[in-house]
Amino acid sequence: MKYLSRIEWEFLQDEKEISFIEETNLNLFEVTKIYLKRNEKYEILLDITGKVNQHDSEEIKKLNQPVDIHFKTKFHTYDLFSCHIIKNNMTFPQNEYNVVFKVQNVERFINKYSDNEEYFIKEWYLNSTQDSLIFKRGTSFNIKKEFIKIRDISKNSELNILDESMPDSSLDSLFLELNDYSILLQEVPQKFGPDWSKNLGVEYQKELNIPPKDIREKIVEIISFLMGRFLIKIGETHYDKDWNIINDSCQSPLIPIQIDLKQICKKSDLSCIDFYEGFPLLNIVEERICYIVNNYLNEDEMDLSYVIHQLLLSMIVPVEAEIVMIGACLDKLSEIWFKSSKSKSKGELIEKKKFDELIEEYVDGLKISFKDYPKVFVKIENAFQASGKQRVDFFLEELELETGDVEKDARFYRNKPAHGHLLDNEGLFKLMYLTDAYRTLLNRIILKILNYDVYIDLTSGNILSIDEKLSEENYENYVKMIKEHLNNDST
Repeated sequence: MKYLSRIEWEFLQDEKEISFIEETNLNLFEVTKIYLKRNEKYEILLDITGKVNQHDSEEIKKLNQPVDIHFKTKFHTYDLFSCHIIKNNMTFPQNEYNVVFKVQNVERFINKYSDNEEYFIKEWYLNSTQDSLIFKRGTSFNIKKEFIKIRDISKNSELNILDESMPDSSLDSLFLELNDYSILLQEVPQKFGPDWSKNLGVEYQKELNIPPKDIREKIVEIISFLMGRFLIKIGETHYDKDWNIINDSCQSPLIPIQIDLKQICKKSDLSCIDFYEGFPLLNIVEERICYIVNNYLNEDEMDLSYVIHQLLLSMIVPVEAEIVMIGACLDKLSEIWFKSSKSKSKGELIEKKKFDELIEEYVDGLKISFKDYPKVFVKIENAFQASGKQRVDFFLEELELETGDVEKDARFYRNKPAHGHLLDNEGLFKLMYLTDAYRTLLNRIILKILNYDVYIDLTSGNILSIDEKLSEENYENYVKMIKEHLNNDST
């Protein structure tokens, strides 16, 4: 396959040497080599080698706090942010040093094109969907080469030959025509990016109305939710109309260092919708995604960003933490709902105004009676408000979302790891099932708010109506199977 690397993946796809430095704020050393690269965890490293005297070595030791570093060369300008030393070797009497910084993010400007007008933006993500069937738009690739040979024998001795190879093609992209913007989602070719991850490029074009940064973030947020993947941004590239790079940025993955990024990227998708009902037709896939993305961008009363972001984060943590985070998302969703005009009850057992009228004649007496117990009196004053569980129940009722024993058990089971209870083998198996059930419930709620009418049951893979609760029979059969399996193992 024929590719142009600068439009297929971020600029740190290969190690970069920074040489011929004209300007820097790092004037402590006599630098001989500087390399910018990524490690196996895809973190950014700045590796500096050079000469140093005794005084400079003491100055280097002071760099144990995060610093911002600036380099300018003839062709590029680099700004490196939140750099901290992870390796610091010095050898004497040779007076050589090697310092390695871990860098949070890098901005690079191409001096020659930095003033050009921006026409294209491409954002780069790790941990894309495992389901390549949703990418149904075709892309053709071709390279044309011009061969010139000039011989010093006569005026007509120049050879100018155009060499064109046969084009390649692949199905690798989706085109989303939204109400206000259009974007292209494209699988990153396998030869680019780390081989342990499926990678995604999200492209915006000036002619198709490039959204502002906050809208781009919301678009990727909801696409991540639909794909059932926590898309991990590692950079973006800005181009002029001729696809010359104006500037680009890259960043270390924003996930805890304890999390194994490679294992995350190997996990199965947790998609909340079926994209094509068993047969991947291009128009169905794009229409369904566009419908939900448009509704998400147009939902101006309920800001779901925080909840969706936490749901995505919960995909990369251990299952004990996952179910707790999902439960917190449900609590937050109910809170957002009650603050909107969509709620009738506002999460109150009785309207506050009515409650105040009913207890008005008793308030002074209660204050005196409970003067030594002020916290109890505060509870009495707020008795009109529903408890946490009641508020969620009200929320689901107002949303007209039927739930059953599976959803009820999932909500209850969240308390076990949250309160530090140790689970036996049966409990752990049950926890995994109920975590999928709980995530399914959250997916279903969000899709209902966004006016979508079907969802995927993550416990079975079945496609259900948005008004249909999870199968209690499937749940009972699963619990029975666990017990039989564990009993067989113990005999």
